[in-house]
Amino acid sequence: LRALVALAVAGAPATLVAGDDAGEDDVADKLDLPSLDDEDVPDGTERGQVQGDERDGDRDIRDRLDSLPFDISLKLEARVGSRAYRDVVMDRLTLGEGRLQLHLEKHVSAAELRFVTTTDFLYDTRGDTSGVDLQRGTGLVDLRQAYVGAKPVDAITVKVGRQIATWGTGDLLFINDLFPKDWQAFLLGRQIEYLKAPSDALRVDMSAEEISLSLVFTPQFDPDRFITGERLAYFDGATLQTDGEPLAVSIPDKFLSDVEIAGRARLTVSSFELAAYGYGGFWKSPLGFDVADGRADFPPLAVIGGSVRGPMLGTLASVEGGYYLSIDDTSGTDPFVPNSEIRGLVGAEKSFGPRITIAAQGYFERMQAHAQYLESLPPGLIARDRTRVVLTARTTVDWARERIRVSLFGFYSPTDEDGYLRPALSWELRRFTTLELGANWFLGASETTFFGQHSKNTSVYGALRLSI
Repeated sequence: LRALVALAVAGAPATLVAGDDAGEDDVADKLDLPSLDDEDVPDGTERGQVQGDERDGDRDIRDRLDSLPFDISLKLEARVGSRAYRDVVMDRLTLGEGRLQLHLEKHVSAAELRFVTTTDFLYDTRGDTSGVDLQRGTGLVDLRQAYVGAKPVDAITVKVGRQIATWGTGDLLFINDLFPKDWQAFLLGRQIEYLKAPSDALRVDMSAEEISLSLVFTPQFDPDRFITGERLAYFDGATLQTDGEPLAVSIPDKFLSDVEIAGRARLTVSSFELAAYGYGGFWKSPLGFDVADGRADFPPLAVIGGSVRGPMLGTLASVEGGYYLSIDDTSGTDPFVPNSEIRGLVGAEKSFGPRITIAAQGYFERMQAHAQYLESLPPGLIARDRTRVVLTARTTVDWARERIRVSLFGFYSPTDEDGYLRPALSWELRRFTTLELGANWFLGASETTFFGQHSKNTSVYGALRLSI
């Protein structure tokens, strides 16, 4: 029961940030990710780097790498982070790590094959580096990508292996994107690309003129890298305290039994992009509870949804929605399984000249069978509201000549009366070398709300990155 109480809030990362098909290229730009339509971009490559003022040493290194019989890129980073407030339970230091990312890619033109690997070698003063856990992304090695891509015919592309997938229209909100996310990395202040965790999957993309179809089959469930209590505190409803006690979970892990299937059909009509989505698998974060073994679990889930994106009133506008069917509790009477939900968002983005971009979104989730949920809720548990609303705003300012980007992303929930601010500064000191500063600032009067419970996780961070 104690774990279930904690899950009512701690398991909610899936609802912090909810969907995303602003077009995959736009999503990649916002997250600094390789998009699925732009696979040549390595996992950690900096976009928009200014090519001028190259120094001879820089040019020599890149020229030597380019002379190799395969594509290679390197990223070396040192990153530190600290809580803004002292806490008797959690360590003050949130990040203290050195990371080397190696991206290798080989094209075999005659056979239309592509071999891609992206591997992070990590020294983490705050984590366990004694072993390797590729599912959680902990240890000395984190394998970000390792796949073979093929193009048997012009209209079909196939990828097999570990890969990063994304689709949907949201900006840091994911409704129909049920691919794994790394909430630990996101809330700690790692580079934003690490929000997207890898999947071990088979992906097939088919296209014909204005129509495309994508299918992703994952033979063994890939959950989110969720908040565990080891580095980030969460609200424990049993003790009515915010602490960092590790969360015990049971993950479906039977190969070819606990599978996930995701699909998208996309149609371009004039200047608008329409898409339909489907997913069958499990809730991505541990929102359920197994009474028999006393562990949090991942109940079965099915999702159907759709989105529209295109120009409107001088902005790039989007609408997305999805229905979450909780397969094991369609009636809403099982307190140990999350209820079905309807989720939706609207968003708009506009650029003001070459420097300034402003975007805003409105997101909601509405629980189904809320009355049955309240009737079945055990005494002592904190009840969820039927409806949760989140508003977001992003402002980005670029100074290309100075190679500086400043951004502020803010979440505010009028229903929970809490919020979350993500200010960030990126400064390219010279070609290949970037300084990054930022903060995670949580606001909220109540520890029982999603953002409010993270008040002890408010932190600042800094990084120095060399990308070649």
